[in-house]
Amino acid sequence: PKDPVDFPKLADLNLGDLTGLGQHQCNYLGDIIYDRYIHENSKNRIKGIVPRYESKQYRFRSTDLDRTLMSMW
Repeated sequence: PKDPVDFPKLADLNLGDLTGLGQHQCNYLGDIIYDRYIHENSKNRIKGIVPRYESKQYRFRSTDLDRTLMSMW
C-alpha cells in the first residue's frame, strides 16, 4: 500500500491482470498438463479426451476477471 511505484500503471496493467511472467507460467503449466494427461503417447492419458480441441467436448466456467479468462485460452 505504501509502495512509491505504481506497478500496474507502470506496466500498463489493470488491477488483477496477468503479468507477462504470469502468462508464461500459465502457458507452461498448460503444456505440462497436456503432455502428461492428453498427449496421444502419454502413459497417464485420460481416456475420452481427444488431443485436439473440440468445443462441444468442453465447458469452462470462470469469474469475470481478465486473469481467469486469459488462463483458459
